[in-house]
Amino acid sequence: MKKIILFGIIFLLTLTTLAGFLLLSCSPEGGETTNESEVTAMQTTQKITIPDAEVTKRPASYLLLHDTSYNGAKEGIRSGWRYDCRGGIPAEELKLNYGTLTDISTEYGTAMIREFNRIDSGILMLETSVSLTGGFDGFSLEFRNDADEPVYKLITRNGGWCAATDSGEVPIEGASGRESYSFRVFIDFDRGESITYIDGVQRDNRSLIKLGPAANILNFRFATDEASTAIATLGGIRITANYAVNEDFGTHPEGSLGFGWQGEGAAASGGMLKVTSGYAKRSFEPVGGVVSLLTEFNLTRSQAITVTAAAGGEPVVSFTTDKIAFNANGSEIYTPYMPNLWYRLRMDIDTAASSALIWINGRKTAEVPLLAVTNHIDSVRIENSDSSPVSFDGVSVFEKILADDYPAAPVKPAGESEYTVGMNVCSLWKEGTHWGWSCVSAYEDPEPVLGYYDEGVPETADWELKYMAEHGIDFQAFCWYATASDAPLKAGHLAAQLHDGYMYAEYSDAVKYCLIWECQNAARPSNFNSWRDYFVPYLLEYYIKDSRHMVIDNQPVLCVFGAGRLSETLGGEANVKKCFDYLEEEVRKLGFDGMIYLSCGSASDSLAKMGFDGSYAYNWGTSGCELATNVNGILNSARNKSMYTVPTISVGFNSIPWHGIRYPMMTVEDFNAAHTWVRDEYLPKYADKDSWQDKFVMLSTWNEYGEGTYIMPSAGNGGFGYLDVIRSVYAGAEPDESLNTVPTAAQRERINHLYPQYRRLLRKTGYYSETVDVSALTPIFEIDYSSKADVSVGSALNPVFAADGLSGTVNGDTLIIKSGISVKASESPYIRVTLDVPKGTPCEVFYITDKDTSWTQNKSAQFTAKGEGLTEYLINMSEKNLWRDTVVGFRVDPGQTAAGAGDPEHNYFRLVKAEFLNCPERPSRTIYINGRECELQLWPELSEKGEILISWDGRVALHYRLSAFDTWDYAAKTLTIEMNGHTAVFTVGKDSWTLDGETRQLGYPLYATDGLPMLPLADLCEAVGYACSLNEKGELCIDTPLKAHYEHVGSRIKGQWEFDTLGDTEGWSSSHMSLFVSGGGLTVNSISDTTDPIISYGGDIDLTASEYTALEVRCRYKYTSAYAQHISVYFTTDSDGTMSETMSIKLPMSSTDSGGEWETLRADLTAIPSWKGIIKQLRFDPFNAVGSMEIDYIRFVR
Repeated sequence: MKKIILFGIIFLLTLTTLAGFLLLSCSPEGGETTNESEVTAMQTTQKITIPDAEVTKRPASYLLLHDTSYNGAKEGIRSGWRYDCRGGIPAEELKLNYGTLTDISTEYGTAMIREFNRIDSGILMLETSVSLTGGFDGFSLEFRNDADEPVYKLITRNGGWCAATDSGEVPIEGASGRESYSFRVFIDFDRGESITYIDGVQRDNRSLIKLGPAANILNFRFATDEASTAIATLGGIRITANYAVNEDFGTHPEGSLGFGWQGEGAAASGGMLKVTSGYAKRSFEPVGGVVSLLTEFNLTRSQAITVTAAAGGEPVVSFTTDKIAFNANGSEIYTPYMPNLWYRLRMDIDTAASSALIWINGRKTAEVPLLAVTNHIDSVRIENSDSSPVSFDGVSVFEKILADDYPAAPVKPAGESEYTVGMNVCSLWKEGTHWGWSCVSAYEDPEPVLGYYDEGVPETADWELKYMAEHGIDFQAFCWYATASDAPLKAGHLAAQLHDGYMYAEYSDAVKYCLIWECQNAARPSNFNSWRDYFVPYLLEYYIKDSRHMVIDNQPVLCVFGAGRLSETLGGEANVKKCFDYLEEEVRKLGFDGMIYLSCGSASDSLAKMGFDGSYAYNWGTSGCELATNVNGILNSARNKSMYTVPTISVGFNSIPWHGIRYPMMTVEDFNAAHTWVRDEYLPKYADKDSWQDKFVMLSTWNEYGEGTYIMPSAGNGGFGYLDVIRSVYAGAEPDESLNTVPTAAQRERINHLYPQYRRLLRKTGYYSETVDVSALTPIFEIDYSSKADVSVGSALNPVFAADGLSGTVNGDTLIIKSGISVKASESPYIRVTLDVPKGTPCEVFYITDKDTSWTQNKSAQFTAKGEGLTEYLINMSEKNLWRDTVVGFRVDPGQTAAGAGDPEHNYFRLVKAEFLNCPERPSRTIYINGRECELQLWPELSEKGEILISWDGRVALHYRLSAFDTWDYAAKTLTIEMNGHTAVFTVGKDSWTLDGETRQLGYPLYATDGLPMLPLADLCEAVGYACSLNEKGELCIDTPLKAHYEHVGSRIKGQWEFDTLGDTEGWSSSHMSLFVSGGGLTVNSISDTTDPIISYGGDIDLTASEYTALEVRCRYKYTSAYAQHISVYFTTDSDGTMSETMSIKLPMSSTDSGGEWETLRADLTAIPSWKGIIKQLRFDPFNAVGSMEIDYIRFVR
């Protein structure tokens, strides 16, 4: 009888298991994973009902700020931050070491300020750290409101920390006696209180300083007060809002847990949670509705882990792993998984529906019933039963909220399926991950209709998906940046819009996606094994198995930018093909018919040998605004028959935010003509009708606001005009204004958290074009192209130097370079080029200077041939941001037409001369501040009273040079300048200004030239107490109280850094290490776990290599390593701009710890073959480890 009962039990268990198995849909993607369109619904008996908890309704969660560095690539300072320099180290440029706040004044404070849009509800969590290395007292962390009043403030007094209140300052116990501190601060607007943790321990809980309507926040700041002389090294900063949990474990004490986390065998390690034969648990206030839980993990050895969301101590959703599968609430949901690969887990727990949607790597994988009936979740538990540790990168819990006015679902045009239309997408617009919105904000035209939006947010992605789907766009090609060459890949910092925005968007099924693998500027596999072991598994598990991934003719699409770099890394074309063939084999196992490989760029035999099936343009450069450039570029590429050229239409390259040069955008009319040509002429003639090529078009580009190639509806690109063309040409649908909607103020507020929408940089707009009397222009230097002296002609065919100039045929890169010249840019505002090329040919000139010897796009000017025959082209070079210093080389690119390279009939050129022209009657663009030359971008002008008017130009750091803090109110066109204890206010259009509230007459209505207010700078400076005069050339000279400092800086020896001025790093900065100068030395400390810390020197050093024989560094150090290492100093030259091991100086250290003793290290430069020419840039790597170093001096020895 027992045997019968036992058999019956086994039979029932077998049926149950079989039923569960049948619920899984076998995906064509391979393995028993679930199909995206048919998410598996698991049947599980619910066991208990958990008593309801009181759930406090909070606003939607969001990221407010996340910066690991305070330095920025384009504006010097990180996007969104402002620096009040009045009490700080005097500065003459924008590129400073913003990660250290140094106060050298007992009269004025200094501050690093991060502005926000106004916040007055919910809960903010601030995480940051600070090291106070000098002058401890008077340093503060503050949140301020819209009246510039502190709402929350911590300040140092008497060697410890105090909390500011409405009646004074209260010392905080246990927060003193150290140099370095970490902070976690909660600001609860609804309760009107703050909770402060210092070094992982709760130290304070009190009311906000301001309550009621004044309890709002407009900015955060690190600051010093007027009496302080503190030096503070700022750690990374992160502020989140309204999360139940948002943990990256970066501020936990290393090797332990804090902030309410409990557990055994679990600790923070390297900014992650590491669990070994144990667990970590975190409780929180009950969260209801749809509760989302996210984490990321790597099962290096197929460990068994459990991630549980619970309520009242009872499990509600339990995610587990075994050797081959992922399971949820006891049911297998994903198999097989790949060991040693980072996986992203998300649970959307719907407490009302009593079910949970499980996502793996951004894909809907299964829907399971909850283990218990509940109205809330109140804890998360993470376990690892294995003795091999498992790392979890971040844990987040929040309520998923869809607002009542969430953007409506897209309505596709009826004919959208006839053509395959792809869009290049480069998602660089999550603040803190790239160069940011700040440099874009100065210009009206690239402002998107979504505002300066947040990427990595599903609602943002849904707006983009709506616009694309409704206008006939089928897929997005996302730029994808690999994070490692020889290790498991993770989602990079530029993957937020794809991984966190698109993949979790409500309408992601409406528009598919593929990748543009960025090989030019990101990681590439070092060999085939790395490709096989790390890249291919990641590509398959994250993207190709996703049903939303773009597939044409049952072949997934993969695009590559920088194929040449990939070939270099892998060792040649054949090795690239070997890698591509391997991936092709793997996707065939999943049921596909192979891959489609597309290279960004023009077709070539080399690309074909690598295995590429086709090519297409990422953009067409600065002349991409012209119809002819697009047509010619496509046809020129299509002449190569080794591969197919996918037609790509661009809209231009208005790169003024990044390069400071304004170029036009394509008109909507030309955009329509270009696509009509593609549809009616190119595709019928060139595309194979029976292959993936048929009716396939690419668009350039959705969102390159910095480079100036953007189809996203924006203020200056015709709004929805480009999209309406796509809808009309490829979907056969007329424009529909009811679909071309833009977010309301409330909708924009939800997707505009990271950048303060009101803060617009004050910069030259680039529209200004002055009227000039050509007859008054006088040549001061002429390049005569009848002589071939110091002239190179690139790839030109049949070049001939004759009395009537240089003639030949354009053939690819025909770059006509004249070297060996010396012309001061400020004395030659115009260049006149005499040239004969076919009408409509896009031409361009470039230049290099004694301070910048790289041929780059931001040192160029473009023009288009007006007609046939010899023509003079006048170019206003003074409008270019980088037209300064001494020009030492000049280049003319005569362009190329559609006829193709080497066609003498259609691609001829004759270049006669280039004249550098002076405008004698003009005042100088140079002023002097504290005896130091400051070259302005715009020419001074004279008021009606004869006063010299100077443009207030942040690009030349005028505010820093004058020790001023300026605020530009874009909406009111008001400029406020605070300096030397006074406040001046100027408003464009008003004929008066105020000083400390007192009205003063200007004598003219204040106006702006090219967007910059023209101020009576001498009057302003004299009014605040600075000395002003004119020199013999009539140039304005201003002396401030800091003149002595500048005189000391001027006495420094080039190529030697003595670090003898408090707080002055003398041009060195780092994102990996804190830098501060005191006691006659530079101290550097690791602030991240990177083992490749880099310290860079800002700007070019311009040393003549032959004049220096040795490099000497006096230092003491301590770093974590198993062996003694060496200091590496990398350099570039005027002939080689790449930093590499062959371009480096090694200074061996004797140990890993100098024991506090100084060592003098010396390297022989004459033994380094690459040490020649002009040394341009320097990089100082103290060690390949985590550690610290104190540097007495760095000296290049003559």
